[in-house]
Amino acid sequence: MTLHVPLFLQPSGADPDITPTAQEFRRFIEAISPIGRQGVVGAGDMLVAQRAAGANFSVDIAAGLQFIVGDDITSQGVYHAWNDAVVNVVVPAAPGSGTRVHRVVTQVRDKLSNGAYSTYDAQFQLLADTGGGTPAEPNSAASLALVSVAAGDLSVVNAKITDVRARQGAGPFIAVKPADTSRTNNASRTADPHLFLPVAANAVYSVDLMCQMDGSSGTDFGFNWAAPASASFTAIVSGLQLGAANANADQFFSPADSSPWSGAVGLIGAGNSIGFLLRGTLITGSASGIFQFNWAQQTSGATSTILHKGSTLTLIRAS
Repeated sequence: MTLHVPLFLQPSGADPDITPTAQEFRRFIEAISPIGRQGVVGAGDMLVAQRAAGANFSVDIAAGLQFIVGDDITSQGVYHAWNDAVVNVVVPAAPGSGTRVHRVVTQVRDKLSNGAYSTYDAQFQLLADTGGGTPAEPNSAASLALVSVAAGDLSVVNAKITDVRARQGAGPFIAVKPADTSRTNNASRTADPHLFLPVAANAVYSVDLMCQMDGSSGTDFGFNWAAPASASFTAIVSGLQLGAANANADQFFSPADSSPWSGAVGLIGAGNSIGFLLRGTLITGSASGIFQFNWAQQTSGATSTILHKGSTLTLIRAS
């Protein structure tokens, strides 16, 4: 059959019943925007956190609602998963050396669409990093968190859990810095502890970053981005530098086509500040994950470059 019978038709009289399939209902969910997009419904739904009864080598997954795109077969549609109580999932103990980064997912197991399954359900899974890196997200699954365990760790705490849940719908999704961050070393541009957000696979996002930075005489900063594998990001930066030497001087930067894209802003000036605005488009590939702002002091100095409280990263999903 090429054109399926529309849903919600009701036969009359002695006409035979019209029985829609589960796949037709899943395709209906997929067709309704924004419900057709993969992700959790509420901000706290399916949130992964350290064990509430006392941190150990396990994590708690909160109750909540989630939509998961089935991709075992073509046109599989979107599933609705419901967790009605906290679920505890065991995490492997600390390795003898190095760090392991495990992936926690919700996965739908639909025997009709994948003969490798023997059931019809959804389950939480921890996909263990056994030394070869974080496992990829499997089919018909949605990532919830990445859990980092290093040699010598005695338990899993919230600081070692990275939330990678995609939010159902278009957004906007906003990360706000709750405190200042100071840096004096440009050895590497590292992740800002607050300016990151989870992103879904096969999506397009409008990105806005607004930063307020300052420092003492001679300080400056450089930046780049981390995104899921196969993602592309293009952007334009406008910096309004304040100070006697550069009063009201707009600075525009057009990023080179490189990965990761990086840039630098020149001297901030003694006791002055710079308002740093970036606007761009993020296109993700087959992998979900984290979109992260990384930065450092461009030229190492004795005085700090400061990224201030209240700086924001905003994502709006376009498709």
